[in-house]
Amino acid sequence: MDIPAIDLSAFTWEAFATLVTGIVAVGGATLIGLRQVGISDRQSAIMERQVGLDELKLRSDLFDRRFAVYEATRQFLAEIVAHADEPEKETQNRFLWAVDQSRFLFSSDVSARLTDLWRRSCGFFAVKKMMKHQYDQTGDYGQANIDREYEYLTATSDVLAKLSDVFAEEMRLTPRTESASPATGAAQKL
Repeated sequence: MDIPAIDLSAFTWEAFATLVTGIVAVGGATLIGLRQVGISDRQSAIMERQVGLDELKLRSDLFDRRFAVYEATRQFLAEIVAHADEPEKETQNRFLWAVDQSRFLFSSDVSARLTDLWRRSCGFFAVKKMMKHQYDQTGDYGQANIDREYEYLTATSDVLAKLSDVFAEEMRLTPRTESASPATGAAQKL
């Protein structure tokens, strides 16, 4: 099969201009396309960073809400230990709010521990009321009540000392890495 050669004498300036214009148009479109790909890549990188920032903002907001629960719990326990008595009603109400919020913000384990802490605190409050009643009646607190009060206060003080261990794992702002070992204190029961 013979391919005929191009007859250059039949090639006019109009044909040449059309050919050059077509080549320039294709080159220009290619250049614009390559620049558009670069712009699209930069837009994708910006979107990825924005997603990362949004995720950090959500983690920060969650941390703030969780910290409020931790702080209400810490204040509740600190007042019991410091005064060896029921905390102020406002402190108790903040702690009960924290117990309720913990159901939504923490694992069921942390929520159950806070609920148990409230129940045990109610036991301590009952002992304190029995002691007051007995003192009003007999002028003596009763050694058994004093011993129970001491046990409650010691246990509450121990919980207060290890409270950050209970909350620590779920208060992290960054995800746990594979090489990190689990917190031993979080595994212990309140």
